[in-house]
Amino acid sequence: MTPIENIIEYANDGQPRERDFEKLQGIMVHRCGVDLQTGTVLGYDGRSVCDAFLGRVGRFRDVAQATGGQNAYSIYIGGDLGPEEFDGKIWQALPLDEVGYHGRRFSVAYLGIGLIFDGRERAASPAQYASLVDLCAELCAAWTWDPYKKIKAHGEVPKAHNGTKAPGEPAACPGDLLGMNALRDDVSTMMKDRARRSLYDAGLIFQ
Repeated sequence: MTPIENIIEYANDGQPRERDFEKLQGIMVHRCGVDLQTGTVLGYDGRSVCDAFLGRVGRFRDVAQATGGQNAYSIYIGGDLGPEEFDGKIWQALPLDEVGYHGRRFSVAYLGIGLIFDGRERAASPAQYASLVDLCAELCAAWTWDPYKKIKAHGEVPKAHNGTKAPGEPAACPGDLLGMNALRDDVSTMMKDRARRSLYDAGLIFQ
């Protein structure tokens, strides 16, 4: 499992929003931090993106207004647009029993994962994608979720992007360059491989 750096205290917005993490229903994947179409970069790591969301950076006051000064995502995954050490790195910014408002009415039920990239213009790096698959496989196993039903892109849910994108249409978030069907396939395969490896290590004979 890819190591996860805890930045919960650093990213604390002072606005606890409780939920029962045992009742989480799935994972929602977003793009965040980098807009290659406008040239806007909030940062390349979880701390920097949280700083912008929480209004700690003067030039990003409009971002903080849009988020209400709240941290949007529970987990961030870095890519290859920033320093090499951030590629594939995972940061946890919210405990699982707090809601990050990332998907309107889906925020309470879905765990928000923010990929620090712009999937409309550039694909996730191999390391970033590997961390995403790894994390999603572990979460699906922990909650006994079917990845084909419980992993969604922000753009796949009803009225995403203020209703400008319908389910099944090309998704502005996280972007068309992140293939969600391929992601679900890869998560399912990893879950099977890990379960079979565990059985093999315990002594089960497959052939």
